[in-house]
Amino acid sequence: MEKNRWQEAIEAWAYSQPDEKFKPSRDVSDSKQDELVVAIREPGNESRVNSNTLKLVARITSIQDIKKVEVQVNGSTIKTYNENKKDIEENLNLSDGTYEIRVIAENTKGVRKDTAIKIGINKEWNEGTPAATATPELTP
Repeated sequence: MEKNRWQEAIEAWAYSQPDEKFKPSRDVSDSKQDELVVAIREPGNESRVNSNTLKLVARITSIQDIKKVEVQVNGSTIKTYNENKKDIEENLNLSDGTYEIRVIAENTKGVRKDTAIKIGINKEWNEGTPAATATPELTP
């Protein structure tokens, strides 16, 4: 890899300044080593799915290997992977209703992360939840 003389010159100038505000930190962090991200790609959060077959697509990102992944529907685990599974693509058969779908992942360092979406199957995702009531106006 070729030397970046431009960057070297900027750093040399910055570290030669008497004012500390020009001196960037040289500390290095390894906090990303344990980082774990769980993302549900399909379906979208707060969406309506006009089918009883739902395609669930999720992606797990981790530098460490994944030890376990769970898929939950309304708090009940319906699928568990005890493997280094980073891509999930499952067809779920759900009856009409509203659901919370959660994907929970754990890596080999014991870090656990999860994400959840709310959806409606053949109905709006929030159908059945009480709507805000309008305040009645008094007429003289």
